[in-house]
Amino acid sequence: MSVIRHCFTASFFMLFLTTPLYAHKTVWVLIHGTFAKNAHWYRKGGDFHQALARAAGPESEVRSLSWSGENSFEAREKAAERLTQKIIQRYSPNDEINILGHSHGGNIAILVSQKLARQTPHYTIHQLITLAPPVELSMYSPNMNHIKSFYNFFSYGDMVQTVCLFFGRVFPNHPRVWNIQLMHDGRCPEHGNVHPKELAFTLPHLHKLVSQNNTPVLHLFSNKKPVVKEDERREQELQQDRRTMERLLVSIHYS
Repeated sequence: MSVIRHCFTASFFMLFLTTPLYAHKTVWVLIHGTFAKNAHWYRKGGDFHQALARAAGPESEVRSLSWSGENSFEAREKAAERLTQKIIQRYSPNDEINILGHSHGGNIAILVSQKLARQTPHYTIHQLITLAPPVELSMYSPNMNHIKSFYNFFSYGDMVQTVCLFFGRVFPNHPRVWNIQLMHDGRCPEHGNVHPKELAFTLPHLHKLVSQNNTPVLHLFSNKKPVVKEDERREQELQQDRRTMERLLVSIHYS
């Protein structure tokens, strides 16, 4: 009897050691931009939402944050606070939280990183992904102490992101920040088209795709696999982009 009891105890102890005390969740949160509360892409049933759910697998949660969409810092601050509280209330610090925001939705995600830093030291955003956010560091600077990897997508075909050159396209250099130029079927997409479903399919594998490139260009295609190339002329292209935008503003002013 003592031998049987000893074997049972040993088996139970080994089961305890090999069974994780907590199985972490993988969560994706999609955020729309200004004036886009009724957009379809980020909602359940939308093409981007569906593609990401397929790519991430059934064990992952894909959620969407709907906010007022008003064009004000106060509206974005309120949305960020609501998402921060949902993360703290619903999830464990061990869960893998990924947040993706389009346009000012990306700045809401950045505000969440700031709020997590102030409110709790335990939570980290696994991947923070911004799609064409108006870059303004005095208000929207990502707290990299609470972000494992930060990916910022931009397109030279986007005439909205910089908002008459009051905002930028890219974030400063950092070992865990990737500014990624986006191409889709050989074109630079416009502001409303920087969230194609092909991008959603890449997100669970994004780090493997771009981590070896300092200035990556992600080429997406409707009928073949994505291709990543190094943008060897990034600085020159950004300068040319700014000059083009300046000429466009001047022509609009005098037209």
